[in-house]
Amino acid sequence: MSADPTDAELAGFNTLANVMTWAGMLGDPADNATAPGSLIAGMGAVPTTHPRAVGGIPTPDFGILIDNWGIPRPDQAGVAQPTLAPTPIQRAQALLFGRACRIRAGFQQTLAAAAAAAVKAPPATPPTTLSDRVKLSEVTNQADTREVARLTPTELDTCYKNYKQTYEEYPSEDDEASAEQLAAYAFLLKNDEQYADFAIFGPQAIRLMRKLRMRGMNFSTGGELVPVEIGGPPQLPPLEQMLCVPPYLPHQSQGGASWSFGSLQVPHLRLP
Repeated sequence: MSADPTDAELAGFNTLANVMTWAGMLGDPADNATAPGSLIAGMGAVPTTHPRAVGGIPTPDFGILIDNWGIPRPDQAGVAQPTLAPTPIQRAQALLFGRACRIRAGFQQTLAAAAAAAVKAPPATPPTTLSDRVKLSEVTNQADTREVARLTPTELDTCYKNYKQTYEEYPSEDDEASAEQLAAYAFLLKNDEQYADFAIFGPQAIRLMRKLRMRGMNFSTGGELVPVEIGGPPQLPPLEQMLCVPPYLPHQSQGGASWSFGSLQVPHLRLP
């Protein structure tokens, strides 16, 4: 026997009395002195109320109702007696009653239906990571919000072969286009769009990606100092001129080489 009603049993649940009979609750639902009758009265319903009314009660609220449920006791010598708490069996039957009402009203699935839905559900498609996409707003046009897929290694290799076939040599490191630029421009050509914003689309893309980064402090709109990243020049000599320091001299320090700019040291610096 399942904890849930069958389809045939659900079809016969037209009143609360029908559902209580299925749940095994003993007593006349029309008598408030019985367990079923006191539960119906506590919900403000009658035995002929349709189960959908109880099914619409949120599950937490129905649990609170069961916690506060009391079954009347006969008066003793005309003196009203305190109500009795439901026995564990009566409480379990009341919970089955509430679950059946929710299933009948369509607010809850049966265990079998939920298991079948889980089996039939298609596997979730893994989300595309950010590294698999190129934002055109960062490569070709700052006003373009589209994202395009990166070129595959085979497609990139074809680009380099085409370049060598045209110019009889591979591009130099200074002129080499980045993979992001190639992906963006390939997308634009495919869509018959040949506009590029030269403020962000230009030569020496790879060198600029490896340019020196410095950190400074700037005032925020709230008047607080916040750290900011400052893009420096792509080579060391212009940086020396900007800082007005003697030419850098390599020297050995513990843990590896570093480059010294007077009092400024940039450890383990890799020249672009």
